[in-house]
Amino acid sequence: MWIVFERILVIESDSQVQKYMGSFLEKHKYQCVLTDKGKVGWSVLRNSSMDLIILDMMLEDYGALEFIRDVRSVSQIPIIATSFMKGEDAIVIEALECGADDYIRKPFGEGEFLARIRARCRRRMLVEDTQEQPIFKMRYLTVDFGKMRVIVHGRSVHLTPTEYRLLSVLINNRGRLMTYEDINDAVWGKSLKVDIRKIRVYIGTVRKKIDDDYQNPRFIQTVEGAGYRLVE
Repeated sequence: MWIVFERILVIESDSQVQKYMGSFLEKHKYQCVLTDKGKVGWSVLRNSSMDLIILDMMLEDYGALEFIRDVRSVSQIPIIATSFMKGEDAIVIEALECGADDYIRKPFGEGEFLARIRARCRRRMLVEDTQEQPIFKMRYLTVDFGKMRVIVHGRSVHLTPTEYRLLSVLINNRGRLMTYEDINDAVWGKSLKVDIRKIRVYIGTVRKKIDDDYQNPRFIQTVEGAGYRLVE
């Protein structure tokens, strides 16, 4: 039996799109709170328990990127960003960098929309299922998934949301070759194709933060021409 999010906060500036989202989600047994104002959405989050946010990137009263950062400062609630903009990969990457979990361009099909919501649901359930043992340890590296903290030699290391997702993907698939496509889809989503060189840059940045000698990495192994593998 599929377990759905009970409460979804939809912040959408287009009244027709907002109405469609609300009707569609309710048809699939989700409870929705709808608003076209980021400030109202923030107030809802501060005073109510929500399970997912669907966020329009073109808010007028509250910068969407600022909103994502503000949410991430107090909560790890999943965020799906949306936009009518086409060909704007920069804003997609920036939204993910700020802490959004996914991005979908409008107009979108009902199947894709529902699939992305369910994907966030699966990931959230997996996190909840691992709450008893949310800590990964290997040599001098510790990752506390419950608190989203990375610790190296006993000291906290700051990773951006994208760097953290990248490291988490490698840890959750440790020992397995993760191709560039696998990493792209897991970190940025299938709808966004990131240049391989950008993935390499992120890998290099994560290595610098977690390895004693990033030029001779102990954790993330390069598989030439294919991708990367986290080795134990």
